[in-house]
Amino acid sequence: MRIRQDALANNTTRDGKLLYAKVTGVKDLVESGTTKTLTLTIPFTFCLFNGAEVVEDVHETINFYVKVPDGQGGFVDSMTEQYGYDVNMGSKIYKREGSYGAKLQAGLVLTCDVTNHDTVDHVMGVNFFLHELRDPEV
Repeated sequence: MRIRQDALANNTTRDGKLLYAKVTGVKDLVESGTTKTLTLTIPFTFCLFNGAEVVEDVHETINFYVKVPDGQGGFVDSMTEQYGYDVNMGSKIYKREGSYGAKLQAGLVLTCDVTNHDTVDHVMGVNFFLHELRDPEV
């Protein structure tokens, strides 16, 4: 059994491209009184970027997948589509979303400078809200 990838798209653009939500997280230790730049290199040929959330005291990360049942208690593929990559979970979150996306291409680097004004070190993370653009399957 094979599922069409375009069936998993979240939306379609005016030019017919399919959009796939791809929340992607990065994290690092930010020492007390310092600033650390967290970066993400765009892994998709093209994507829209419309927001981010900064997460304090990251202890866990999660991944989101879509899997297709095989009818026998298992799955056709181990993963059909992934929607969240190392999404950071933490005790405090600041979230900002735009009403439209900025179109980015593979190789560009998103950065977020995080300054720790506390007297203790914190593991800080950023979850970038990306929407991969793909051509429909033929």
